[in-house]
Amino acid sequence: MDWAGLVGTDAVSTSRGSFLRSVGADTTTIPRAVGVINEADFAAVVAEARIETPGLAVDDPPIQTPPNLVQRGHMLLVGHICRLTTWAVAPVTSPYSPLHQQQLALAATAFGPTVRKIKLGNILRQADDTEVPVVDDSIMSTGYARWERLHGIGSRPPPDADVTSEQITGLAHVLEAGSVPYCDFAIWGPHGHRRERKLRLTGSVFNSDGSFRTVELVGPPTLDVWMDSYQVMITAFIMLDALDLGVLHAYRDHIQRLHARYGPDTWLLLYQADTRFRLEHIERTRRNLADAHQKAIMANGTTPFEVKRPWNYTFQISLNDASWWALEFVEPAMLFITRSSALSSLVSGEAPILGTTGRNNSADQTPGLSSPTNRKDSDNARPGKRPKNRQHHVDNGKYTANRAGDKLCADFQTGKCGSTVGESRCPVNRDLVHQCARCLARGHGEHSCTGTAPPSHFPADKGKGKYKGGKGGKGKGRHW
Repeated sequence: MDWAGLVGTDAVSTSRGSFLRSVGADTTTIPRAVGVINEADFAAVVAEARIETPGLAVDDPPIQTPPNLVQRGHMLLVGHICRLTTWAVAPVTSPYSPLHQQQLALAATAFGPTVRKIKLGNILRQADDTEVPVVDDSIMSTGYARWERLHGIGSRPPPDADVTSEQITGLAHVLEAGSVPYCDFAIWGPHGHRRERKLRLTGSVFNSDGSFRTVELVGPPTLDVWMDSYQVMITAFIMLDALDLGVLHAYRDHIQRLHARYGPDTWLLLYQADTRFRLEHIERTRRNLADAHQKAIMANGTTPFEVKRPWNYTFQISLNDASWWALEFVEPAMLFITRSSALSSLVSGEAPILGTTGRNNSADQTPGLSSPTNRKDSDNARPGKRPKNRQHHVDNGKYTANRAGDKLCADFQTGKCGSTVGESRCPVNRDLVHQCARCLARGHGEHSCTGTAPPSHFPADKGKGKYKGGKGGKGKGRHW
């Protein structure tokens, strides 16, 4: 306090005494007791400090005035020095403290060494541009020590379930910030360094004008691929001591039971429910549990909710919410299995998986999902049969849509569109297809086609009938 310029006596009539009373300390308090408090909490306490002066009359209460700007700066400087000495001399073994250590050291030295940073959008959740400094090896060592306590001395996560320092950094940041610890399985998974490199190469595509455009990456196509990513998430949560191993295994077993009961054809619905659970439902549940816990504390009671470890109990309660799972997965799965509703009407598109065409997340050619051509569709075609009365669309001597009714991409015909994705889909608008407007072939547009122009019209498909060139004027089969 002397060094920071916070002078005076222990009386509350001085800035020094006011500071000591506001933080609940005295001159014998060790600096570490103040240094472990983060900067925001410390500043909030200092803002409540008051300097008391005697009233005008003898019986008047003392006059309380807030510290002026310079006095407040002296108080904040005491906390700043305490934090610096705490991290330099006796760092706390909290899994989140290295993040504070790097941030404080970076703020203390204006021209210090460059700190490597990561973007959360490449590690944890797409479209998140937040950049955070990568943690040092101490947090990894602490995490592996927790792993050993659960799995035995000397044990380590297998290579396909281990986490990288970048993945730990991202998850530790959102946990420390109090945000929902959601891991997007489109970018989160085993061998994080390989995935990050692959994301840099596949996360952007060329526009027709030559500029880059970011595209959404899709999630796991099957339960087995989902399990690979989930196992890495288990490792990260255990190393950060955010969730108990039993809670993590209970959620994994729950997803496996639903998958076994309703079959792989419902995987897209199950992954959508899983995404909504880990991103939305547990956040709502946490707020409700925190409010109930606060009310219980005010009434001299308590609840199993842990303020410092909120997500562990939240996962347990959310997992047992049968009404939510019935609404988000069980009922849609039954409607789909009984063919009462089409898959496109049951998914909203926020959790696409590998192999989907993009048309309302339909399951065309998706591993683990039945093809729509094997189910009844809107024109009541029999399973396994091509629906009747479907024809190509021709306008001014050019195809404008294929036989399935999908419109052709106009920019692809002139070579201005990006690379084809999925089942001949346009990367800009996946409702369009990349087929030639002259011959309907895949792989080239009209500008490079050497085929013949399409006929101006197509006669109706009537089966048997008379046509020129047939034997006796009669024939079987289709005219075209």
